[in-house]
Amino acid sequence: DGSPLVQEVAGTAPAPQVASAQSLRQLLEAHRHYIAEAVSALDMHTTLMSEAEVDPEPSNYIGATLALVKSETANLGKLEAKLLAFAPR
Repeated sequence: DGSPLVQEVAGTAPAPQVASAQSLRQLLEAHRHYIAEAVSALDMHTTLMSEAEVDPEPSNYIGATLALVKSETANLGKLEAKLLAFAPR
């Protein structure tokens, strides 16, 4: 049986095709944006940790870190949505 489901299970399904060169450029740009945001977040994590080491009140660190993690999760979700648009169904 050469149905798409059988091919997927057997690992013989064809690779997903990008609709156009412009679509690929948009996908790559979304990935670049995610990477830039991730690098910025890494810097912020480092700053928050440094500040927490000298601040006797952990609630500032916890609140700021939680907000940062939520932002990172949202950015990752945006990239995931772009990638899923090209994933095999």
